[in-house]
Formats: sequence, structure tokens, C-alpha cells
Amino acid sequence: MPRARSTQKQPLSKTLKVLQIIATVIITLAISAVVYVLFNLDKYTVQGQMERYLEERYDKDFVVVGIPQRKASGFAVEGYLEAKAYPADDPTLEFEVRKSSKSIWDTYDNEYWSRQETERIKPVLNKVFGVIPEYEVEIGAGMIKEPMHAPLPDVDDLLAQYGKTVGYTLTIHHHANGRTNNQYYVKALARHLYKRGLRATLIYYYQSDKGEKRRIIIGDNSIEGVALGSIDISRFDEKSHK
Repeated sequence: MPRARSTQKQPLSKTLKVLQIIATVIITLAISAVVYVLFNLDKYTVQGQMERYLEERYDKDFVVVGIPQRKASGFAVEGYLEAKAYPADDPTLEFEVRKSSKSIWDTYDNEYWSRQETERIKPVLNKVFGVIPEYEVEIGAGMIKEPMHAPLPDVDDLLAQYGKTVGYTLTIHHHANGRTNNQYYVKALARHLYKRGLRATLIYYYQSDKGEKRRIIIGDNSIEGVALGSIDISRFDEKSHK
């Protein structure tokens, strides 16, 4: 009579299979973690390099947010690593810092001066409009040959010395009715920018009395002519899709 097969080892066999599956999962996760760390190690190193660069340039503490991300890269194109950053004493003043294999650069100075000018121009806008419209000021000092280090000059000193070099863009969103009134406002702003000797661009969005969205864009090469009345502002007045 044949012997009955023993089933005592079956539970052990199932347990081994479960343990093998668990071990496989753990090994797979461990390998993935090691690969991830090795892949991102350079980015973590770059984060520290960015912070040291900012602290050396501006003589204050900065925080680089998260892992720098690669931008503008592609076939045979290196691109650069980019991250958000802010001064340790002012998290609201956020800017960008970038690093390539050759250099590190940032936009802190531009954001710093743009914030200053945003406050300084308020009285001018209030005088022109009678209220403070929605507006934005952007200053770009990239055309200055030598990068500035700490201490950064005040925005008024910067514009007084480099007004024809620094890019200055004033964008206004106003909802006054009537094209004539809006052109008057733009002329007043152009005169202000011209008197300050700025290489400025004025972008003015408004809504006509018929509800049509329109805009007036005056480049830095036309500010003087508009301010002095030698250029007809209506040539810049056009329909806007924004």
C-alpha cells in the first residue's frame, strides 16, 4: 500500500516564498533608492554651491529651495540647473538662481531693485491717476558689465548712474473709460520716465468705453518722442487679447 504524502512541509514552503517576495521587494527598493541618491547627488551638491555663491556675493544668508532642476537642455545642449531661492531674513523676496558647468548667476539684485522701485513709484501713479492702479515694475541689470556685489546700491542710485543701461519695464492695468483719457495718462507716465533718463518700456492695458480690451506699448526708443509730443501716441494704441 503506497505511503501517504506528508503535508507538514507545505506551510514552510509557502513561508519561504513569502519571504523571498519580501526580500525581492526590499532589494528592489534599496537599489532604486541608491540609484536615486546617486542620480541626484550632483543636484544636492549644486544646491550647496548655489547657497555659498549667493552668500559670498551678497554677504548675507540665503536659502535655496528644493533640488535644482535641469532646464533648457537637449541633444548636444547642456542647459543649466535652476532653483528658487530667498534671503534667510525675507522669504517673500523669491528669485531664481542658475548654474551651468561654467558659471552661476541669479536674479536677486533685479528682484531687490524691482521691489524698491515698486514702492517708490506709487506717489507718481497716485498723482497721475488719482488712485493706485494695478501695476508692476521690472528692473533688469544684466547689461551692466560687472556684476554687483554687496552692498547693493539703492534703486535711485542705481538708476541715476545706469539709467541708460538698466532695463526698466512699467506695466499698468487701468480701467478708465475713453481712449483719449488713457492716452493722456500714458503721456504723463512717459514724461516721468523720460525726465529720469531711463531706458524704459511702458506697457499700458486698459478697457475702452465700449468694453474693448486695448493696450499701448512704448519701447525705450520712443519714450522721448512721446514725452516731448513729437510722436503721435495713437500709433501705439491697439487691440489687446490679454
